[in-house]
Amino acid sequence: MPKLVNPFIHAGRVQGRIEGLEQGRLEGTRQFALHLMLRKFPSIPKTATSLLRRLDESQLLAFGDALISLDSASACLAWLRKARQ
Repeated sequence: MPKLVNPFIHAGRVQGRIEGLEQGRLEGTRQFALHLMLRKFPSIPKTATSLLRRLDESQLLAFGDALISLDSASACLAWLRKARQ
């Protein structure tokens, strides 16, 4: 005999999985951006790390594009500060 499943519980589980995947993708993107920033600017102040961790997904993608042309740790820090305004 098939097991009865409450459709609301099932929908909640599915939604939870989707949100977990999205959060995981965002955290992976954040970690990769942090890795690249620290490779390019090893002596950047810790403030940059905390600013980067507050960026949303679209801001992280924009940061990745900007990071290619940023030429100093101070320019990178300025970009991150401006993105949070």
